[in-house]
Amino acid sequence: EERRRKTDQVNERKKQDRIQHGSDLDSVEHMRLIERERQSLLMLPAPDQRRELDDARVQVLVRKRPLSKKEVSSKVFDVVTVFGGCSGQMALHEPKTKVDLTKCVENHNFQF
Repeated sequence: EERRRKTDQVNERKKQDRIQHGSDLDSVEHMRLIERERQSLLMLPAPDQRRELDDARVQVLVRKRPLSKKEVSSKVFDVVTVFGGCSGQMALHEPKTKVDLTKCVENHNFQF
């Protein structure tokens, strides 16, 4: 009985997602995973010191822009998290689907 109730809840959530986001439920699952990863990363304390830019051989500059109205309407989601303040850190969330069709997110953390 409990298992049937949970299955019904999952099916109802998928039905609501299909109504709200269209037929691409893979994107919805990846979006939820990225949001969970983002929240867990933002809860971590920021490092106290910034690394000196002079000791790096390669320097990369990143400019993150907000999503346009066209991107938002086509259900594109943000995969980059920039940590606020002077932490100089960002994370790139790469949505992946494993061989057994489970959804996961691989995080790539960068410090600049």
